Amino acid sequence: MSRLHARILGEDGRPAWQGLWRRSNRHLGLHWEWLDAAAARVGRAIRVGVFSQADDLLAGACFVERKRLVFTEWHHPSPVPFAGLLLGGSPPAESGLREILQALSCLVKAHTSLAEIVFEPGFADVRGLLWDGWTALPHYNYVSRVETPDDLETQADNAARRQVRKAREAGCTLHSGEECLGPLLQLWEETRQRQRLPAYHNAQTFELLASRWGQRDQEDEDGVRVSVHLVRSPEGEPLAGGLIGEDPQRCYYLLGASADKAEGTGAPSLLHTEVTRVLAGSRCPLLYDWVGANTPRIAQFKKKFRPGLEYYHRARFETRALRTLRGR
Repeated sequence: MSRLHARILGEDGRPAWQGLWRRSNRHLGLHWEWLDAAAARVGRAIRVGVFSQADDLLAGACFVERKRLVFTEWHHPSPVPFAGLLLGGSPPAESGLREILQALSCLVKAHTSLAEIVFEPGFADVRGLLWDGWTALPHYNYVSRVETPDDLETQADNAARRQVRKAREAGCTLHSGEECLGPLLQLWEETRQRQRLPAYHNAQTFELLASRWGQRDQEDEDGVRVSVHLVRSPEGEPLAGGLIGEDPQRCYYLLGASADKAEGTGAPSLLHTEVTRVLAGSRCPLLYDWVGANTPRIAQFKKKFRPGLEYYHRARFETRALRTLRGR
């Protein structure tokens, strides 16, 4: 019989959760307030805590709950690439980790028809879920290590550097600030229609994130930041933009977009070299997380900057009834 038990946390669980978060790797997707913003207007924030017999919080996982017909689904909290398992201090032994995952799985199965957990890169042992009926699929991610402000441009291949020079010589410049969010969201809609992408980003989520953490001169005890950037033409027209989230470990390219007329201008490439230059001004070295490398179109652009490739697990639980309905 397991010595551990899991339960859904309410607001009274916040101090223990954030205390554990500050002793952990402090990933953005597991921060209490970040999850509230990510879930707003798209679902309900769910935090599951795994506790010892003495009722000490040992681990946690977070989700965004959505209802679909009669089914309850707990999804990975987009737009972060991974959230994973909240663990304070050193990872537990193999048997202890398996026990944590099994306690988590037991609660998930009691409350949902579908659930997903995207683990951080390097988290290899998900057998506690696999042995309890979950599946795990590989996902890939690019990350660039930037040790000086010029590193990303220096590391890029010749084609990307030519694009950067082209944009710079044409007079394109980077602009940063919360006021860039509106134009960025307009660029995103233009990009989505051009590439026939689903409307999986909620504009209000990004508005909340930028409003809460958008002032870079405002100290945050947890090291969480959000910044919004645009590359504009000499005439001031937005050509490319991005929203960057930061935690103490990484800077995440959470949302990116470009204008139809930006093709061939080099503006999208200039965006990344100039953004990392700005970020490196206050934190260096830094890890620039490109947030995904799982489709050919996206990977083709990002790999021009010669990032490192990471592998991580997306674990998924689905009831037999839901699988039958989906025809699986």
